[in-house]
Amino acid sequence: MILGSWGSMLKTGMPGNLVQCYRLAQSRVFFSPQQVYNFIYYLQYYESVSCMTTTTLEKPDIKIRKYSVLLFRLFIFFGLVGALGIPNGIGLADQPRMVLADAVVCESISNFRPVNPAVVFSVSQGEVFCFSEFDPVYEKTAIFHNWYKRDKLIFSMRLVLSVPKWSSFSRVQMRDADKGPWRVEIRDEDDTLLKTLRFSMSD
Repeated sequence: MILGSWGSMLKTGMPGNLVQCYRLAQSRVFFSPQQVYNFIYYLQYYESVSCMTTTTLEKPDIKIRKYSVLLFRLFIFFGLVGALGIPNGIGLADQPRMVLADAVVCESISNFRPVNPAVVFSVSQGEVFCFSEFDPVYEKTAIFHNWYKRDKLIFSMRLVLSVPKWSSFSRVQMRDADKGPWRVEIRDEDDTLLKTLRFSMSD
């Protein structure tokens, strides 16, 4: 679909569309080998139309001509990089909105960093924290910390992430009745599981 848009713009012969094409190339839209072949065909078609237009109507501008050739080469380069370096079917829509860099269950949070991460905690401390760090964050989005005691959902917190990186945490208060196995599932807005943290509460 993107290639079709490029072909339509190139056929118009309008210089303004060259800039728009270049911006699309910078967005790293990737192509299959067949798409690259079609793309080069459209570029050659546009170049031939441009030559006929400048020859017929006015004296060609050498500087503009050089910039046009440079843009053609850049288009071909980005297309080939995408076709050869990225598997078919992968594009911008498949890129993650963020990357989970670190996640732990800990005793407390100090200066936005986890303190005493562990897998066993005493109920006497009164509360437990789940810390998660995302780096990078490509766009504003949200995640969820879902706290389970055994297999029962006890608490869920929605946390908003902002670019370019973001740390977040949630916490649950603990009582004597909360002894036993726990887990925290970190999920994105699409309910995709990013990580599971398991821990236990004891005396």
